[in-house]
Amino acid sequence: MKLIAYSNFDRSDQWGPQFRPLFSQWHSIQKQTDADVVAQIVKDGIHILIDLQGHSGRNRLPVFLYQPAPVQATWLSPGSTGIQEIDYYIGNPYLIPEEEEKHFSEQVLRLPETEACFTPPDFELPVNGLPAENSSFITFGCFA
Repeated sequence: MKLIAYSNFDRSDQWGPQFRPLFSQWHSIQKQTDADVVAQIVKDGIHILIDLQGHSGRNRLPVFLYQPAPVQATWLSPGSTGIQEIDYYIGNPYLIPEEEEKHFSEQVLRLPETEACFTPPDFELPVNGLPAENSSFITFGCFA
């Protein structure tokens, strides 16, 4: 089995060098068109193409519309991609209960205990009081 990566972000942080050796090939696609990426995937003979970015900013979900691999899946997406060409959504039984499957265009595959990873910070993070206690309303925020 060969693992081939198509990296949409050229980053030089502490994690990149740890991931690259896991792959037999690493393609930087940040500056490539979708058509060029599709051609590379087909040239590489990919059997299973898995999206690991989902609906986050600057994603490459449009590549999946071309169906460059016979089996296509998504993982770590906050919900269905809505893309009919993506065959499977890899999730778990806790985040995607069976009664929610009807909202997915993909067939839901449930792994027993996986979805997203969390590494606690290596520094103290003070917890303040709930702002709603003083303002009488709730403010929502999201980091993506």
